[in-house]
Amino acid sequence: MPYIKTKTLNLFFKKIIFIFLITIPYRMMADVPAAIKEGLSEQEYIELFNTFFKEGKYDEAILAGNKILQTNPYNATLYCGLSGIYHRQYKYKEAVEAAKEAVKLDPNSDNVYVVLALANDGLKNWEEAKKACLKGLKINPRNQNLQQQLKEAKDNIQNEKYGKSILFLALISLLIYFFVFKFGKNESPSI
Repeated sequence: MPYIKTKTLNLFFKKIIFIFLITIPYRMMADVPAAIKEGLSEQEYIELFNTFFKEGKYDEAILAGNKILQTNPYNATLYCGLSGIYHRQYKYKEAVEAAKEAVKLDPNSDNVYVVLALANDGLKNWEEAKKACLKGLKINPRNQNLQQQLKEAKDNIQNEKYGKSILFLALISLLIYFFVFKFGKNESPSI
């Protein structure tokens, strides 16, 4: 009798393992983000994009965004969102490219210039960030985000110039020290 129970249990476990293995593809499909699935409307992809963005699922949001761009490549708001995602992923070159696309599509919106300034700030292209802010402020002088970004860009430009000045003064000081103390003692400099 014990042999039958063991054989029955063996058969039972084999069936469970078989069912488990057979259903793997279906369970894997459940894990695939809905953004990859075909057949959704543009509005559904937009909703997915916004949901993924809010949840911090940036790769999925990018997939949903790319699906939207396949049907509507003229969505400046989407390019702004993609730029923001790339910025959060520290992919600043991609952020700048997406922001430039937004500017091309909607050059009369001050918000696209905010996004472009932020993306350039990530690359430490402060002159470009400043230019973007100034263009946006021509459209809407009251945009506080642009005003703040402009201030930060100017501060960064000034700090960069100050840092270069300090470095230049340090090099001059080293040269003076080198020539005064080495040549002042009638010694030839040895490097």
